[in-house]
Amino acid sequence: MPTKALVVDDSPVTRRIVSIVLNSQNIPCKEALNGREALEILNWDPSFGLVMVDWNMPEMNGMDFLAEVKRQPKFEHIKIIIVTANDTPEAIEEAQKAGADDFIIKPVYRDVVAKKLQLHGLN
Repeated sequence: MPTKALVVDDSPVTRRIVSIVLNSQNIPCKEALNGREALEILNWDPSFGLVMVDWNMPEMNGMDFLAEVKRQPKFEHIKIIIVTANDTPEAIEEAQKAGADDFIIKPVYRDVVAKKLQLHGLN
């Protein structure tokens, strides 16, 4: 059974683009508007294998979402990739220290996502 992905971003356009890219890799997706909504989805269905989450969002940003997911052992199987326009070394280091499995710089490209999926054994 293929990995299911949860795409979390406050931008509907970005959510759709990331979902299309993941679907092209045969990964079914569900979308969430922010970290709070994503946590509700994961609590209802913890079988997702991947979450691609935007860093900057209202209500609950990607880093707060990451911290909450990492606190809960029932989510330890989920790979989390932070997606952001912030490409500074400090941002990448902060995401890694917080427990992100990987980091993608916007805009999101199919070949970059495919490489990340392969790296993490998700395709």
